[in-house]
Amino acid sequence: MRVKISGTWRDTNPRVKIGGSWTQVKRVWVKKAGTWQLNWGFTYNYTFPSGTYSNYSLTSISGYDPTHDVVITIPSGATFTASSTGNYALRTGSFSGNNLKIINNGKIYGRGGNGGNGGAANGSQAGSAGSAGGPAFYADVACTIDNNGSILGGGGGGGGGGGHEDFDSSSGNELAGGGGGGGGASYGSGGSFPGGGDGGSGGGTAGLTNPGGGGSGGFDDEGSKFSSGDARGGNGGSGGTLGSAGSGGGSGGGAGGSGGAAGANTSGATITFI
Repeated sequence: MRVKISGTWRDTNPRVKIGGSWTQVKRVWVKKAGTWQLNWGFTYNYTFPSGTYSNYSLTSISGYDPTHDVVITIPSGATFTASSTGNYALRTGSFSGNNLKIINNGKIYGRGGNGGNGGAANGSQAGSAGSAGGPAFYADVACTIDNNGSILGGGGGGGGGGGHEDFDSSSGNELAGGGGGGGGASYGSGGSFPGGGDGGSGGGTAGLTNPGGGGSGGFDDEGSKFSSGDARGGNGGSGGTLGSAGSGGGSGGGAGGSGGAAGANTSGATITFI
């Protein structure tokens, strides 16, 4: 708000004294031609320090006042993540002001889904499906986002590979478990390898942006000159990148598990992107 002091226009932040205490004015209305019109409104501005935040609500900001207009700035050095697919990396929380604007220059990433477990060899069991990634941002109230950074849901977990049992009446059955599916970005855990055969492994755990790779299926060779037929477990599928589904696991004798779906980038109330 600008006022004229000693002939010079100056920016001011108006306050009024109520009960002996100076209180911030929220809005100033003036009457023009018989009609009251909004002339000025206070805006609460906050810029996050660079760093990593988890499961964060804007209402956690010290001194945050949701009764005013609010502008939040997220710098390029700030990263928001979620500790599980059931949490949001960032949410608005309650707000009763007129306008809420978020300027995002940083990273808001949902949690990645976990990889599916590999199928057991006995009976050529199917691999487990990878789990879905989690959401990134939730709007409890309508808001505006100026997005110059990244807002991405977690990647889906990779499906587990199918197990394989090769039936052999003369020399015994060969058994090979399926590889575990890789975790989706960010930080999804890899699925397990159930055992059976040589060289099998669980899926890899994802990093912040890199998904986990699918584990290898086991291998059990025939080992008898009187019979033929090896057992090969399917490889686990790789986890999904941020905002992408995981890959399905490969089949052994049993089918590979499906890849998990990607988490939502945004959800909740109306978000206007500018």
